[in-house]
Amino acid sequence: MADYRKILGLLLEGRSYREVVEIVGCSHRDVARVRQEVQHRGLTSTVAVSDVELAEWFPDGRRNVSDEYDQPDLSRVLASMKA
Repeated sequence: MADYRKILGLLLEGRSYREVVEIVGCSHRDVARVRQEVQHRGLTSTVAVSDVELAEWFPDGRRNVSDEYDQPDLSRVLASMKA
């Protein structure tokens, strides 16, 4: 996962996409996403952005597994495999 706070700081310093990619080791797409949020929200400082806000703006895409998942009936599955 990209370090969005570091990307944000470098962009606000005026660094180019290429410089940010080299320093952080992220993709151009990650830099573009952060640049878009900077412009959309009118950000001028990383101090104004909390970790919670960063997590909301740039979710990592992993899902939480629900406890409501139905467990398979293994004895029935085994019986059908033997038949």
